[in-house]
Amino acid sequence: MTKTLITAFSLLVLTGCVSKQPETPNIVSKQNECSRLNTLLDAQASGFKKLKAHKVNNDFIKQWHATTHFLGSSCTITQDDKQKISYQCTKHTDHQNLASRLHIKTIDKVRQCLAAQQWHESTKESDSFISSNFVLDDTHPVITLFTSKIATGYTTRFEIAQALGN
Repeated sequence: MTKTLITAFSLLVLTGCVSKQPETPNIVSKQNECSRLNTLLDAQASGFKKLKAHKVNNDFIKQWHATTHFLGSSCTITQDDKQKISYQCTKHTDHQNLASRLHIKTIDKVRQCLAAQQWHESTKESDSFISSNFVLDDTHPVITLFTSKIATGYTTRFEIAQALGN
């Protein structure tokens, strides 16, 4: 009986070892993040049409839920009264240190993805907010990340919008 239990246990352990999937290297997740950012940047030229899900009921502006999420899970595509279209994601946190870490982590992701293309980065910081912008030229969209204190905690907003000159 003991031999049977040892044999069964050994087979179970060996099966677990054989079926264990290798860990995914960090490079893959970084490529996925960059791929997602590039998809968003490419979609901006067409007004993010391929990324629009169902329309949000809003009497003041045209807005759609987005199918791709770069930050958090609450992303939308908005068309303002001047027909300018932008992509935004917002994530709320309870504590300033969490919001600051999220901002820095997101900026690092964007910076890593855009490094080869020579985008210009600028950051402004105060006691109540951090604002970071990435600009390539006046024909490419602007990427903005803004973190600030709100009544219920802190919010971080990621946005891709038309260049200011367009």
